[in-house]
Amino acid sequence: MNSEDIHEKRELSKIGLSTYLDEITLAHLDSITDNLVKELEANLDDSYKEIYQSHLNNEYYNIEDTYYKEEQLLAIQEIKIIHLYRNFEVIIKKLLRAAYNIDISKMYRWNNIEVFLSEKKIDYKNIPHYEEVNNLRLVNNHLKHWVEGEKSKIDHISDFSGNEIRQIDLLNFYNNTKDKPLRWFFNLREKIYDNLYVFDEDRINNISEHFALRMDRDTANKFIKNLLEKY
Repeated sequence: MNSEDIHEKRELSKIGLSTYLDEITLAHLDSITDNLVKELEANLDDSYKEIYQSHLNNEYYNIEDTYYKEEQLLAIQEIKIIHLYRNFEVIIKKLLRAAYNIDISKMYRWNNIEVFLSEKKIDYKNIPHYEEVNNLRLVNNHLKHWVEGEKSKIDHISDFSGNEIRQIDLLNFYNNTKDKPLRWFFNLREKIYDNLYVFDEDRINNISEHFALRMDRDTANKFIKNLLEKY
């Protein structure tokens, strides 16, 4: 590959990474479920009024239908959270594959992603909104895998106030969280860009020292000559 080809490939890669998934959205289910949620909430309001009136009149009221609607609302909120996290997980893997040309099949666990970023010396935990991203992961895992009797890992999240997860808890958590993963993603993308293409004095010195510890002068001169021929 000649110097012109290298320059073109590098600059195209820089542009591609800096704009990667610019138009992406994560909360796809909102538009699909909003009308259904409104309809269920309206029906439940009517049911609650009927239950109250039946109580005042000392009349029997079958509340099974009300329970069913409440469970439907709960299920919708659970699905939205799981869907949000799944979409977020997918774009993170796509970003890492695009940036580093890696096999993302090894990134099947969040811990593997964190280990990879740490190896690249990317301080992902200090990127704004990491806490919300991690909480989304914990809630997703709780909804999918938690069984009664296990210690909950979401007690610290302010949106959940009791042992039983209510529909309103999930709704509040979702609304407070849904915009944060994408913000974290774009900040991570900037960190990855810096990792690949930005070389300050300290970084250049560290790289130079790394090779100096492995190369003698003759080898270093050959390396420098070969490198400069690429430009």
